[in-house]
Amino acid sequence: MRIITDGASGVGANGGYLAAGDLTVEAPAGNGIIFWQTGTVTLERVDITALQRGVYITNTAALIASDLNIRTTGTTNGALFLLNSATAEVCRALIETAGDNAIAVWVQQYSTLNLVSGTLRTSGSNGNGIYAMSGCGVTLGDTAIETQGSDAHGLDILSGATIVTGSDVRIKVSGSATWGVRIVDGQVELENSSIIASGANAGGVTVTGTGALLLNNTDINAETGHAITTGSLATAELNLDGNTITGDLTAADGSVLTVIGSNGTVINGDLTGSGTAAINLTLSGSDSTLLGDIAQHDNTAAVTVILNDSATGQGGYNGGNLITGGDSTWTFNKDSHGNHGENHGVWNLGDYDVIFDNLTHSGTININVNSDTGEGGSITITGAADGDGIVHIDTTGNGKADPNQVLPGVVTGDGTDHWQWDPIDWGIDTIIKDGDHFIKQGTSPAGAVLNSSVAIQQAMWF
Repeated sequence: MRIITDGASGVGANGGYLAAGDLTVEAPAGNGIIFWQTGTVTLERVDITALQRGVYITNTAALIASDLNIRTTGTTNGALFLLNSATAEVCRALIETAGDNAIAVWVQQYSTLNLVSGTLRTSGSNGNGIYAMSGCGVTLGDTAIETQGSDAHGLDILSGATIVTGSDVRIKVSGSATWGVRIVDGQVELENSSIIASGANAGGVTVTGTGALLLNNTDINAETGHAITTGSLATAELNLDGNTITGDLTAADGSVLTVIGSNGTVINGDLTGSGTAAINLTLSGSDSTLLGDIAQHDNTAAVTVILNDSATGQGGYNGGNLITGGDSTWTFNKDSHGNHGENHGVWNLGDYDVIFDNLTHSGTININVNSDTGEGGSITITGAADGDGIVHIDTTGNGKADPNQVLPGVVTGDGTDHWQWDPIDWGIDTIIKDGDHFIKQGTSPAGAVLNSSVAIQQAMWF
C-alpha cells in the first residue's frame, strides 16, 4: 500500500492500535506517521519519506518496528522522534536526514529506545545521529552512525539521568568541530565499538558537567583533534585490550580520566592534565605503548603514567609521575621535568636533559654524551633520590675524552651516591664528586674499559 499526502501527516492516530506492513508513506510537506496517545504501533517493511518527522511517537505510546526505512529532507527534529515516556523496539532500520539541524533519532523525556542492526546517517551542519535528553534510556547493538557537516555529532547526550549503552557501535563523523560522542551530564557505555572523527578540530569523545564515559575494547581515531576530553566534574574510563587510541587525551577542572590498556594497546597522543584533574594511565604487555608527551600544568592536577610487563613509552614529560616497572622502557624525546619518578625498568634519555623532583631508581638510565665536548643528556634530581640502579654513559664513536670534564650525567639529591655508573667507552680511570657534579679524571690505558666495577664504586662512595 502507498500513501501520499500534501498535508501535515501521512498517517495519524490518537491512541489504540495501528499495524502496517509493506507500506510506503510520502509526506513531502509534513510528517510521515504520528501516534500521540497510549497504544502500540507495529511497522514491518515500511518506507517513509517526509519533509519533517518520519515517525513521531509520544505520550507513553509504543513502537515495534522491523525493516523500517525513513528519509527526511527538511530541518528535522527527529526523523524518529520519541517523546513523553514513549518506547520503541526497532530492528533493521535505515534512517537518513538531509538538511541542516536535522537529527536522525531524538529521544526525550523518559522515553526509551532499543535499536538493533540500525544505520543512521545525517548530512548537514548541526545535525546529530542520536540526540537523547531528560532521563531517557537508549540501547544500541550492531549499529552504524554517520554524520557529515560541521558541529554534527554522532551521539549527543544531555542530562544526568540519560543513559546510552551499546555494543558493536560504529560511529563516524566528518566535519569541523564535530564529536563522535558529546556528553553533558549524561552517561555513555560502549563496548567492542569504534569512533572515527575527521575534520578540523574533530574529536572522539568530550565529557562535561557530571557526565560519565565507559569504553571497553573500543578504538578511537581523531587525528586532527582530541581523542578524549573531560571537564568540570566528568569521569571517563577506558579499558582497552589491543585497541588503538589516536588523538590527545585532556582532563581539566576536577575531572578524572582513567586508561588501562594491555595486549598491544597503543595510545598515540599527548596526555594533559590541568586544574584539579586526575589522569591515570596504565599499560601492560610487550606490544603496548604510549607515543606522546605528558603534561601536568597545575600543581593541583595529578598525571600518572605506569608501564608494566615490557610496555613502552616515548615522549617528553612536563610535571606528573612516571613509573616504569621491570622490563618496561620509557624513551625521552625532548628535555623534560617531571614531579615523581620510579624507574625499575629502562629510561633512555639520549641527548636530552631530564629533571625529576624526586626519584627511586633500581633500573637502568641510559645517557648519550659526546666525549669531545662533554655535551649530551643528563639526569638531575632536585630533591630526594633513592635506589641502587645503573646510570649508563654511552660515548661510543665520539672520540677521546679530555681530562677533568664535568660528567654531563649530573645527579643531585640525597641517596644518589648509592647509584652505580657504567661509563662505557668513556676511558675513565676515576670518578670523583665535586659538589653536585661527578667529574671524570684521566684516561685509561688502551683497551681498558670500566663497567660499573669496584674501582668506580670506591671513587664514588663517600
